[in-house]
Amino acid sequence: MCRNGLRVLVVAEDFTRQEHVRGLLANSVELVDTAHGREVWTATLNPYEAIVMDLSCSHHENETQLTLLRALKLEGITAPVIVLTERCNCDGTWEKFRDSGADALIYKPINDPRVLTERIELLA
Repeated sequence: MCRNGLRVLVVAEDFTRQEHVRGLLANSVELVDTAHGREVWTATLNPYEAIVMDLSCSHHENETQLTLLRALKLEGITAPVIVLTERCNCDGTWEKFRDSGADALIYKPINDPRVLTERIELLA
């Protein structure tokens, strides 16, 4: 269970995935904001203790999100970034995200919300 007061930004390209992650965190953190695309730049003006990026196994989407992650880190965003992704036959998945600035990778599906909340607590 995360400590009260944590503010988390969830980045996902569709509403369904945003709401799923929001639901996982609903009882554990003070605030969960969601964003996608250009909204992410505006959202990161607020202070967050963690950013959760929920990705599919789509190569195109992952490349887009890797670019976004690199840009956020270059802009000085210091909140830890936790990437959620499906297990796939992609070589070097963790290395690609780590090299772009991710602090953790969690494979989906997440059946127990504590898997995510404990990682946020550890990194925040």
